[in-house]
Amino acid sequence: MAVRLFPRSAVQTLFFVTLAFTAGICEEFIFRGFAIAALFRLGLSNWAVILVSSALFGAAHLYQGKSGSIGTGIVGALFAVVRIAYHSLFPGVIWHTILDIVAGVAGARYFVAAPNKNVVLHNRP
Repeated sequence: MAVRLFPRSAVQTLFFVTLAFTAGICEEFIFRGFAIAALFRLGLSNWAVILVSSALFGAAHLYQGKSGSIGTGIVGALFAVVRIAYHSLFPGVIWHTILDIVAGVAGARYFVAAPNKNVVLHNRP
């Protein structure tokens, strides 16, 4: 399923990069902005806030499967540490956006360059 999401043309790459920016901004505001503020307001410690916010972030990515969700939760923990350490969403937004862009562009090149019998690619514009 993920293969179908990867951009396969210049136009698709442009739209994918735009999507990566919106995901970086929106997800950071939700999970490292709102969620972290709400969890701190509940009186949780830094480590509890990091754990709960990353679990929520991972759960929101269950569509990626179990390993994708766990990996995303771990990355979410790193984003949460950066958010708490710098008291800013900006570094996380930048990092998140770049990570999404690299994953999309590299993923497309990897799967297109080395297709195997288990991956079916449809070269549609």
